[in-house]
Amino acid sequence: KAALEYCSTNFSPYQHRQLRIIEFPRTAGGFAQSFPNTVPFSEDIGFIAKVDDSEDGGNDYAFFVSVHEVAHQWWAHQVIGADVLGATMLSESLSEYVSLKVIEQVKLFDLPASEQLLYTGFKYSSHIYTDDPALCNIVIDGQTLGAGDAFKGLTVHAINEEGVVFLESRRGQQRLVAVSIIEVWDL
Repeated sequence: KAALEYCSTNFSPYQHRQLRIIEFPRTAGGFAQSFPNTVPFSEDIGFIAKVDDSEDGGNDYAFFVSVHEVAHQWWAHQVIGADVLGATMLSESLSEYVSLKVIEQVKLFDLPASEQLLYTGFKYSSHIYTDDPALCNIVIDGQTLGAGDAFKGLTVHAINEEGVVFLESRRGQQRLVAVSIIEVWDL
């Protein structure tokens, strides 16, 4: 549902009335693939997988693979590359991009959906963490921030290895909200 929502919102409406994710036995191989409105998914990379989605850096890779395959409903089934060398780069890289964006929204924010919008619209473009707290900073929407700096009604409480912790004050209540940062390195 997260992939359908993301792609329908950011690209175009989903073109079918339903989407099926179906399991097949691992004896047929360990892969997932996307066909129009159907995603066959091997039991050994999802349904019977041992998934570590703990707070200790684990990731629900079955969810990640599902999002990637659902994204192919747009990138390969609506927008199709020309019949030339490298054509699959378009569909695979855009489906992977969608996976990262959805994981960023779903995995990083352990908040009700109505509150996620407060944090998902930020553009995190730099994250520097060192052992010296005075040197730690994060760039959000073009602003360089350190611990104690205010930003759009939030205060940067701490910058750690995983990301940033905001102090949110609303209606006389205060709470800490941790936001993990996915690092993307351009080589």
